[in-house]
Amino acid sequence: LEAAGTVVAAGPGTHLAPGTRVAVHAGHGGLAEAGVFAEATTVAASTLVGQALGANNPGEAHRDTMRTLSLATGYMAAVSLVFALVPEAFLSLFRPRDLDDAGYAAITATGVWLMRFVAVYSLIDAVGMILFGALKGAGDSRYLMLSMGGAAILVMIVPTYAAVEWFGAGIYTAWTFLTAYVFALAGLMWLRYRGGKWRRMRVIEQAGQGGQT
Repeated sequence: LEAAGTVVAAGPGTHLAPGTRVAVHAGHGGLAEAGVFAEATTVAASTLVGQALGANNPGEAHRDTMRTLSLATGYMAAVSLVFALVPEAFLSLFRPRDLDDAGYAAITATGVWLMRFVAVYSLIDAVGMILFGALKGAGDSRYLMLSMGGAAILVMIVPTYAAVEWFGAGIYTAWTFLTAYVFALAGLMWLRYRGGKWRRMRVIEQAGQGGQT
């Protein structure tokens, strides 16, 4: 659903002028670049939490989560600053060879704003993804599936489709809903993590204990 929602959010770009489509592709390139490290640290958080809870040490699981969260947000904060302060440096990588200065100016005008969306998106997404990984490592799969699916449909897919297809909204509106989804998902992950139910979960029940799968 998240992937489908991202496609919907990218949809307005397919109806834009070629130069502006390049800006949209550059924005998605920024998302992909920022997401690589977030994915890696998410797997790390999931693995560390699973191991700590398997050893019946929820305190260590929390400490591992916070360490991974600090690492991810520190890295993504630096990346976000680059995207926000010098987006032109990144956009220049996507400049077609046959594009004149006027055409490139159109790309830059749109691309700068999209890179600012990416800057905000990336930092908040890092928080949500690390907490997602921690909850996944604890075995809280049902909540993750329902929260991610629900947020994708209600905050990203349906509003974006309605805004673009029914009201003629443009790429900035679509990316606003994409960013709103990231905020919503991060909030849902934080609420669940803060609630602490994950501390009592075990992917594999320990002998003599009523663990939760």
